[in-house]
Amino acid sequence: MELNNSMFYALLFVTICSASSCGEEEYTGDELINYPDLELVLNEGWNMDSARNYLKVSRNMKGADSSVVAHVDMPWEEINSLFKKANLQKEKLDHHYKIDMLKDSASQATTFFYESVVPDDYTRSVSIVGNEQNQGVGSLYFETSEGDKKSKRVLFVPQELLQIQMREPQRITVDTYYFE
Repeated sequence: MELNNSMFYALLFVTICSASSCGEEEYTGDELINYPDLELVLNEGWNMDSARNYLKVSRNMKGADSSVVAHVDMPWEEINSLFKKANLQKEKLDHHYKIDMLKDSASQATTFFYESVVPDDYTRSVSIVGNEQNQGVGSLYFETSEGDKKSKRVLFVPQELLQIQMREPQRITVDTYYFE
């Protein structure tokens, strides 16, 4: 009978330990080393020191407006800050994103899709389309979320455009900067 009591207590101990560890969050995403550096993609795809003009098109629920923005008047700090805040290259994000890949042989493009497995992550998803011919980034798209109320969607096509879509309750604005 003593052996059965010992086994009972051993099983009880294992069950309690297992149950108490279930409360800890366990992330099943891929390793940080496989995540993209969004700041690097921006810096390699956009020469911000180039003295050029940009066509800015702003859209909201009331309509659209366009203007030419000189290099010195661009919101560089805001743009860099947006990519820095959304960057996945942070130690605290290790194992937070699962990675999927889609290869399109017809267009010779590979798409890498990163999706957060942690509900509170600021960057919800990232999609990078790579061009196999020149080994470069064809486009970068990412979505961020600040709670249920605010989100941003960003599309960057190197040397072509940057689009920032801001969504808030009852308000959506889209600013697109076209490279001239």
